This record gives sequence, C-alpha cells and structure tokens, in this order.
Amino acid sequence: MTVHFPIALLFVAGGLYIFAVFRPKHPYSQSAFLLHILGTLGMGISILTGRQQKSAVATGSPEALLLQTHEIWAYVLIWLFSMLLLWRYLRLNKIQHKEQWAFCLLFVIALGMMSYSAYLGGLI
Repeated sequence: MTVHFPIALLFVAGGLYIFAVFRPKHPYSQSAFLLHILGTLGMGISILTGRQQKSAVATGSPEALLLQTHEIWAYVLIWLFSMLLLWRYLRLNKIQHKEQWAFCLLFVIALGMMSYSAYLGGLI
C-alpha cells in the first residue's frame, strides 16, 4: 500500500494536470496539485519502508544491484517530483499556457521514469 498508492496518486495528478491545460477555469489544477502533494509525501514514506526492507536482500546478490539501482531512482524521483511541486506552487496563479504544457511534459517524463523504477522494484 505504501508503494502503490503514491504511484496511483501521481498518475492521477498527471492526468488532471493535462486536463487542466484544456480547461483552465476548471478546478482540475487544484485537485492535481493536492494529489501531487500527497503522492510526493507518499513517495517519502515508500522510501522509508523500502530502506527497512533493504536488509532482507543478500549483499552481493543480483537482487542487491537491482535494489541499489531502484533506490537511486527513488531518490532522483522524489527530488524531481518535489521540484515540480515547488515550481507549481510558485507559479500557482501565474502559470501561462506554454509553461503549463512544459510542466505537463516534464511531469509525464517523471511518470515514465517512475514506471521504470517500479519495474525494477518488481524484479527484486
């Protein structure tokens, strides 16, 4: 639950951010922002629980290398989603249409990176 719920929240947030590009006056953007906050906080919890489970993998095994790569991706992603969250917060009511598209593009790229990290986690 601590792993899959933040992933779902961030994917729904991404979809709502994209909908908000087409319907700027609709509250999609505010809902997406809230889900983005919750998903990013959930990623932090996922990282903490993952660090607790790290001891269950034997050192030097192929799974340990996958786990190390997965862990690095997790740190990069929480930083990336946090920076996107900060960008959105600072530009909340001032964001222009082209900037909104750029934000959505970066958010979708981050979701793709998160999908790859989730794939690596599933291999462990």
